[in-house]
Amino acid sequence: MGCIIRPGDEVKILPDFTKASILFDELRDYVEEVIIRADIEILTRIGTILDETLYSYMGLKASQFRTMKYRLNKKNLPSLYFIPRVYLNLYDKLRPYVSDKDWKTIECKINELYSVLFRSNLGFSDFKSLYLNPQIVDFSKFKELFRSFKYGQRSSHIVSQKRFLIDKLELSFFSIFLEFREGKRSLTTTDRHLSNLLFDKAYRTNIFTATEKEERINLPTLLALIYRIDCLTLLDLKSKGVNSANLHKLERLKDNFRAIIEDFIVSNPYIDSPYIGKWGETIIEREPEFYRPELELLIEFYIAFSNQKGREISLEELKNELGINPGFLNLHDVSIITWNTFLKLVGEFKGNYYFLGILHKSLTCKNYKRTSQALRIYRNDREINPPKESGYHENWNDRDLKDFHIVILLLRDLGHDIRNLQPIDSSSFLRQLNNKYKFRRHHIFKESDRKSLDPNKLALVIQAYHYALESLDTSTVNDLISKRLNWNDNSCPQFYKELFPDDWNDLWQEIIERRDYLKQRGVEEFLKKYYPDVVTRVFGNRFVKGSLETKVRNMIYNWIKLGNPIPNLPDYLDNILIGPIQQKITNYLGNL
Repeated sequence: MGCIIRPGDEVKILPDFTKASILFDELRDYVEEVIIRADIEILTRIGTILDETLYSYMGLKASQFRTMKYRLNKKNLPSLYFIPRVYLNLYDKLRPYVSDKDWKTIECKINELYSVLFRSNLGFSDFKSLYLNPQIVDFSKFKELFRSFKYGQRSSHIVSQKRFLIDKLELSFFSIFLEFREGKRSLTTTDRHLSNLLFDKAYRTNIFTATEKEERINLPTLLALIYRIDCLTLLDLKSKGVNSANLHKLERLKDNFRAIIEDFIVSNPYIDSPYIGKWGETIIEREPEFYRPELELLIEFYIAFSNQKGREISLEELKNELGINPGFLNLHDVSIITWNTFLKLVGEFKGNYYFLGILHKSLTCKNYKRTSQALRIYRNDREINPPKESGYHENWNDRDLKDFHIVILLLRDLGHDIRNLQPIDSSSFLRQLNNKYKFRRHHIFKESDRKSLDPNKLALVIQAYHYALESLDTSTVNDLISKRLNWNDNSCPQFYKELFPDDWNDLWQEIIERRDYLKQRGVEEFLKKYYPDVVTRVFGNRFVKGSLETKVRNMIYNWIKLGNPIPNLPDYLDNILIGPIQQKITNYLGNL
């Protein structure tokens, strides 16, 4: 197995061509044996297998086989599509007729051939996934696999990110329309073919012209590509010779292409010029994946307004059409849209009058429906709601603030309700959930301090128990929180013993168990075990293992740096989360 190769690295791989040639002969002989044994069609009537018939099962012609042998003997790698062509043809034509045992043997032989020819860090299972269902393959995995395929035969080759994107699109097309594996009528899945398919041009400038040189493909170009893919019809495919096209394959192609391009954008492949980012003061440093809803909303708006114009438009045109600059329009400094922006887009009632929104004024039926549906999905996902009734801070519903409160209060109280000792379930922090079971932030000081954003004056509770918590006086709640902060004392407060005479011991013991688990395994493992939905909600799914505690620490530092009070945490958490940044905090505050 080769070492891990990254974009821009030089690739140096020397396969064992002699062994590969022998393995290919063995594969050929075994396939012939299986075909005869399976009595497929009329083949056994002639007692032997003609080369042309056998090779057609392998996706090759006899002449191609001879060429393949010649290349292997000359120590040259075969073309990119050699193994997938053989594998997919056998899977398509032979698999339904042979036993599981025979098919497993064939797969093992292809696996061995694959390993010898293309020394990749990926296993054969990843290889199969790539060609049978490429849209589900992680983009970074694809890049590693493709390096081994395409550039393994060269002594030195610089790999381009843009090249990876185009090649993955080609492989996705290839996996759906298998007839192009043989390249009949020059309709192979090449850059030229996809460019013709989508743009009626041999090479669309800035899209299908990737070379070895690293060249950034800009966001408007990627959006234009998604738009052209979305516009594809069955007639378009048929007119370009894709005769096996049907509605199912067309929709699969559209979904695959869009998913591949979205993943490319979210992966931020260009470190010096990322597609998605957040600049300026912020509490939580989010992964690009967090802003996928903004990307998806931008794509829906771009397609709708391009449809309205009958052509792909620029982002500047889209901004002018909207007349405002919502947070999703600038992905390089992205933000969640506000309630006021939402109303400007969809319209609102003012007194007895309804004021049309921007979308209603700018778009006709189909395009209006597309954007309004996208906004409804987005609003639900991002929990964009009207501002709280008067008395609350204007930033009370800010997503960063809400997520900061969630993490700090879960760590402080170990995820158990302050009044009833019941654990707050991880699912309470899911966005699409019955209100009864959703979390709420409770102001300990009730009416007198509703404008406070200080986590030290808040407690977490689910909606069903909110009223019960509100019935407690402030001093009692503060006493219970103080007890929860003292990890040196394992005794249960008398309040719980009196309120739950039969259950208090079991409930309090669970708190002790959570406390011990956090001390033994750390913040990251605690949150991942007890609150995986919070981890996904706040940090996404793609953070580096072992980095979550640092992210929480940075979150606290950013909060304090904005002039906010230091959160009260148990001494153990204070030492590992606030202690390491105490000097930074002191230096920062001292320089104000």
